[in-house]
Amino acid sequence: MPSFTITDRGGVSFPQGDHTTVAFFCDNTLDGNPRAALRVVVWSADRPDVHNIQVGNDGGRQVVLPFAVPSGTHAVTVTRTDGKAFPVYAQVY
Repeated sequence: MPSFTITDRGGVSFPQGDHTTVAFFCDNTLDGNPRAALRVVVWSADRPDVHNIQVGNDGGRQVVLPFAVPSGTHAVTVTRTDGKAFPVYAQVY
């Protein structure tokens, strides 16, 4: 399963239809940071699916985004919109 780290921008591509979701997690509490704000674009053959999410260490839970069109999805790109640089980790399933 492909994984990647975001400090400013990041992304991953994969064979179309190989995955169905992307999950995000981080530890924003180490230095008292607020939750990470992300703009996530899920790229499929039909259209880009844009999400604005917040990710934080809330009892160890991940933020999971299911793909709207799993059979056509081939990439995920992520941009930090909060101006912070602590790492956010992501994995596609």
